[in-house]
Amino acid sequence: MTVPAVSLPTNIITVQDAVSDTPAFRSNVEHFEDQVELLERWLENLVRSLKHYSEELSSECVCSYHGFQPFN
Repeated sequence: MTVPAVSLPTNIITVQDAVSDTPAFRSNVEHFEDQVELLERWLENLVRSLKHYSEELSSECVCSYHGFQPFN
């Protein structure tokens, strides 16, 4: 899986932009939302991979402790 690169917003948000609800503000909020979603997916994949790794490691340790070959 390829993770898109993190990019920086093109505009700096000012308080006036936020108060006025300008297109630049909305664009930056949308950009930030996209970046948070990418981070969330990356973390979910990391947790899934670590869980899988942990299960594999655990099954190999148990099998080698009892003298069994792991099932593949």
